[in-house]
Amino acid sequence: MIKKRKKVISFCILLSLLCLNADSQKRISISDEELPSVYFSNSTVGDGLFMLHWEIKGTFPNPTQSKFESGNFEVETSLFSAKQSEGIFWIESNTFMKCYRQLRYPIPLLQIGGYRYPSIREGFWLDEVKIEIGTDNENYVSFETEDYISSFFKDAVIGYKINEGELLPILFDGKLTRKRISLEDDTVVDIYIKGETSFGDLAKIKRITLDLRSNRMTFYKHFQFPEK
Repeated sequence: MIKKRKKVISFCILLSLLCLNADSQKRISISDEELPSVYFSNSTVGDGLFMLHWEIKGTFPNPTQSKFESGNFEVETSLFSAKQSEGIFWIESNTFMKCYRQLRYPIPLLQIGGYRYPSIREGFWLDEVKIEIGTDNENYVSFETEDYISSFFKDAVIGYKINEGELLPILFDGKLTRKRISLEDDTVVDIYIKGETSFGDLAKIKRITLDLRSNRMTFYKHFQFPEK
């Protein structure tokens, strides 16, 4: 009986250690020489939102190595800092432009796809509402679709707030009412996505906070759409 209890206790300890290791935060060190090759791309692996890509430059006879991380991670470089944990990803820098340039665009907010002929995996199709953050004469965030809004998204909603003000529409009743928002200095823009439809939850991201006061961007995989 005592031996059996010891086995159960040992198994529980081992299981706890495995769970702790799975949830642990991976600290990644990237040198200044590797910085030009660092970027983040949207990822749906596990509870992660973004995948970190970087390259370690090779020296003969050892070739350049491509590195990827999509779980919980933390990275700090001379150009930016970023962290991903429990479905939240944030990145910050000393300017907002340096911050958003580390991400690969466009980033899907709503997405559904499949094969027209699934048995032979032919005729792949994909409908999306995407976001892009950029600059011309000013910083901006834009929302992109095909020439039409897919009927899959007729029940989906996207809204935004500026400095915690009134909730305003971007996508509502199957219509994209706002295609671009200017990002003024010293403002905080929150974008909310509600993707619950008869086809399932089509939202890849539930909230985005663009903080031009602290030069920080935060993406949430889970968030309750505000009432007002």
